[in-house]
Amino acid sequence: MPKRGPSRKPGGEVLVRTRRQYEFGSATVVLTMLTFSTARPIPFGAIPSVRRAAIVWGSALALFIGSACAATGPAADTGSSSGVGGFTGSSGSGDGGFDTCASASDEAKLVPVNMYILFDKSGSMAGVKWSQTTAAVQSFFEDPGSAGLRVALRFFPDGACDSSCKISACATPKVALGELTELSAPTDTHEQALFDAFVGVLPSGGTPLSAALSGGYLWAEGVLQQHPSEKAVVVLVTDGKPEDCDTSESNIAASAAAAYTDRGIITFAIGLEGSSTSLMTALAMKGGSGEAVFVDTDGAKEQLSKALSEIRESTVACEYILPTEAGGEDVDPALVNMLYTPGGETESITIGQVADASACNPQVGGWYYDDPVNPKRLILCASSCGAIRSDTGGKIDILFGCSTVPA
Repeated sequence: MPKRGPSRKPGGEVLVRTRRQYEFGSATVVLTMLTFSTARPIPFGAIPSVRRAAIVWGSALALFIGSACAATGPAADTGSSSGVGGFTGSSGSGDGGFDTCASASDEAKLVPVNMYILFDKSGSMAGVKWSQTTAAVQSFFEDPGSAGLRVALRFFPDGACDSSCKISACATPKVALGELTELSAPTDTHEQALFDAFVGVLPSGGTPLSAALSGGYLWAEGVLQQHPSEKAVVVLVTDGKPEDCDTSESNIAASAAAAYTDRGIITFAIGLEGSSTSLMTALAMKGGSGEAVFVDTDGAKEQLSKALSEIRESTVACEYILPTEAGGEDVDPALVNMLYTPGGETESITIGQVADASACNPQVGGWYYDDPVNPKRLILCASSCGAIRSDTGGKIDILFGCSTVPA
């Protein structure tokens, strides 16, 4: 961390490190710029006590580090290196410095998300729980932020998705999959269909959790078979413990684990008052969403609305489709780079690749493939994802033809 003086640190963090590489005959010169944020302003012209020259202004610091080395081979394609704060810095004016090797580029397209909402309407949901939770779900449907999300809805118990434990019935939604738009119902016909599904519905019956979830996974598997590059998630909203069908919590959690491990289906568990804390926790952990959400009866509408919005944000953001071809050529996964252009800027930043989610460093960030052997999606590390999501004017592009830059 650079210092303002002999012993006083600015109390900031590195935002971006950008490296530019230049060739001069047989020598390579590398110029690195570190951009910092600081907790308090630094006087204009002040020089921190570091071993390199620096220019300082306001509350930001740009530190230039130059180095030279003999060239040992052809000049690198990219002239870029890893950075701190969620990005890998690179040179270039909108192309990340890849102009000599790039064959094509395209604005990144978010992976479509297909959501199956399993909504408990057992007898214990009657009263305030039902009115509060249904209002929350309907608010989620009409939220403009849900535009582009594809949603299907299934009540349980309902029809043969009850104590008869027919998984195929639980895999058949009350409202078939459709995409929400920025328009309001009734103009948004899918939103209207979701609203209408709640009309006249009264809570009754038991809680066939195992059949409902197995049906949800069967539905999601069918969607992924038709659209292998997309995402499918199951959102469980319940206030009960498994009463019908398979009542073993370990077996139910194992089905969530298998859906996630084998097919990439994520389970989100939202537990209302009365639900099994141990089961909901296990479903979230083994189903890939991490943590279950628990909602009190008092304030259920606000808490459930927030939970659904957070689920939407976590599923929709930061996963991008890897096309099979670009510029008329097949895409080589080893020749793919992700470029981020901050809002209001023209120069892009290269986000470096890591091996997988476990290799994501919170200070460096990066991206990785969903499947290193047969990739279909590019997924941002959490730190890079958070930084980009906060930049509403930012843009992500995928560039093809240049060797992938590591984080």
